Amino acid sequence: MSYHSYKKPENALRRAQELYKAGKKQLGIEILNSVLNQRRHKQWTTTHEELIKLYLKICVDLRKKMFARDGLYQYRSLCQREAPGSLEVVVNHLIDLAEEKCVEAMALAGNRVKLSELVADDDENAAENIILTSVNSHGTSRVDKELVVPWIKFLWEAYRSVLEVTKNNNRLIDVYQSTCLRAYKFCEKYERTLEFRKLNDMIKKHLQDSIKYYDKDRESGKKQSLIELNADYFELHLDSRFIGLKAATDMKQWNQAYQIVEEIYGIMAKIDRPIQPQMMAAYYKSLSDMFLVSKSYLFHAYAWLKFYHLNEKNNQSLDSKELTRMASALTLSALAVPVVKRHDSISSYANDEADKKKRMGKYMSFATNNIYPFVSVH
Repeated sequence: MSYHSYKKPENALRRAQELYKAGKKQLGIEILNSVLNQRRHKQWTTTHEELIKLYLKICVDLRKKMFARDGLYQYRSLCQREAPGSLEVVVNHLIDLAEEKCVEAMALAGNRVKLSELVADDDENAAENIILTSVNSHGTSRVDKELVVPWIKFLWEAYRSVLEVTKNNNRLIDVYQSTCLRAYKFCEKYERTLEFRKLNDMIKKHLQDSIKYYDKDRESGKKQSLIELNADYFELHLDSRFIGLKAATDMKQWNQAYQIVEEIYGIMAKIDRPIQPQMMAAYYKSLSDMFLVSKSYLFHAYAWLKFYHLNEKNNQSLDSKELTRMASALTLSALAVPVVKRHDSISSYANDEADKKKRMGKYMSFATNNIYPFVSVH
């Protein structure tokens, strides 16, 4: 029977299930792909959800990343207006399957894999080159790399595909944000610094595109749009940046952390209501870590001051012992600030350094006209 002769999705699904059980996965995925691409099957039904789940399961088994991405795009066009919740179920299904494969691969390798040796690279042949490179008995073996590297790369592609499919759409912003969280955890767990940078660049571009498309729709007089730039939309994007900032500080990716801080400041300027205290506390804690590493001791102390006040005022779960510990850390951070003369100000720095300090101060609403207001002496 020709792939295109299936008039009902139910028949194609049944046949694909039979082929899957028989081990003929390639034939099964071709049948399901033909149904997803047929124009006559554009009315969403619950059968389509079962169909795409099997389709994605086969994609994962065969590591068909391009098939998986194309299938998600086809399914989004089918269900995003009638059943956007179904797309959320489907993309989580894909990521769950891919994450399970990574865990299984690590287990088969007996946790002998040294993640630092699994160098990330855009070049498709890079992983093979690493695998084929002989290593000593103390390093990750070739067999272990062959088990783990392909699944890590496939999982990354799954995250990237989901983010591309769910971007710039208010109805899908929740699944977009949850996928950002999972992608950040992936970067931390598998020490993927290159993917971490790509993830930040991708998320930044998606928000910029959202603003551009929204403005274009308003100019053209378009009444209905997939994007509505309200406070809720920006706040969910802000959630992603806070998660990314914490991941950057945990991974000690300080350049990335600084770039995320710049984005956070820009997004907060677009929200016309107070940000949740626990989010701001996490923000200032990450800033304190970042400023300590960069030896910006005044800003480090000021971030600690903000962090302490937010917790003291809003965190009811803190006991007196923890509050005392935080107060001690704040005191030590203040004592670490260099003592300078009163007339020293930001203008005494080189222009580049002055601009940098002004920007850092701006991110904390810190007045930089006198950069050492707390410690000046005669």
